Amino acid sequence: MARDIVVERLHASPVAEQKVEIVERKGLGHPDSICDGIMEDVAQALVREYLARFGTVLHFNLDKGMLVAGRPSLTLTRREPYIGRLFAT
Repeated sequence: MARDIVVERLHASPVAEQKVEIVERKGLGHPDSICDGIMEDVAQALVREYLARFGTVLHFNLDKGMLVAGRPSLTLTRREPYIGRLFAT
């Protein structure tokens, strides 16, 4: 598979020589940081569940999450996925 990779010379001053550098900081309250923390907790809970049920950790990918505002539901129904019960322990 061919890739179109282009390398260009930077015509700006190096960042260390610039008077102002604009950066985005993602601290504890940032939605990305919150989602990363939640997905890490979910992954750890899934590992515990795999070990308890199968004695080994099966392959999984839990690297995406979306933070959505709303009102929580306080009841579980049978139609909801099992993963929702992993946090009861």
